[in-house]
Amino acid sequence: MQPNRNLPVPRVVDRLRQFTTAPTETGEYNKWLHQSEMMQFMQDSVGDDEIILYASMRGVFIHAVFVPNASVDPPDQEDLKGWNCNPYDSWSIRSDGSPSPALANANSKTLAQGQQIVFGRGFSGMPEYEDYIELSQQFIHVLGIHYLRDRFAWCRLDRHGDIEKVAHLAAFEEPSPHPAGSVVLIKRRALAEYMVPQELSLLRMFEFRLYKEVSHPMNWGNDAVSTDLCVDPYLFSKL
Repeated sequence: MQPNRNLPVPRVVDRLRQFTTAPTETGEYNKWLHQSEMMQFMQDSVGDDEIILYASMRGVFIHAVFVPNASVDPPDQEDLKGWNCNPYDSWSIRSDGSPSPALANANSKTLAQGQQIVFGRGFSGMPEYEDYIELSQQFIHVLGIHYLRDRFAWCRLDRHGDIEKVAHLAAFEEPSPHPAGSVVLIKRRALAEYMVPQELSLLRMFEFRLYKEVSHPMNWGNDAVSTDLCVDPYLFSKL
């Protein structure tokens, strides 16, 4: 479904924007180049009440999928560093007539066992649907959630009979010439309802690109930047 650019921007978006905005102080600037705050954010955010399933904005890309627990215990870091996929990958038919899931060509044996959650789609010639977001049908059916257009969210009835917003999406303008950004957030408790019985883990791929305006006062500096960042065995990155 299409994001809503009229809703308040989720607070997490402001936090993500800080990661791609170059600071002016030398000490902070060198720290920014090493991306340590970004890695800390990815580690800490798994405990948030709402989890980012998808984010696409200037300098930030996050894409979450489900994988079997056994496939990441322990994770194959070298295999996962080669990931090559995004929400606009979709199902297809192989030459032998068998279905090919969205993650089959993700360039990772781990991901090939997984389930894509967020799907980006487009309907050419239909302005209102040229670029929109869906969630996996299997996922929304199991959770019993429905997309309500007037709320721009996937919802269900809670135990009191009130409408509960389980997941939602929003869009926001980015500085020209960058396209508008969008995020999909979901309640952590709802993720657990789906993942725990099936023994699944949430695996999030991410890419951060740093931008510095031409007029920015700081030089890139001479500090060596590590080509591999590893906070723990379950959070790692490659520059």
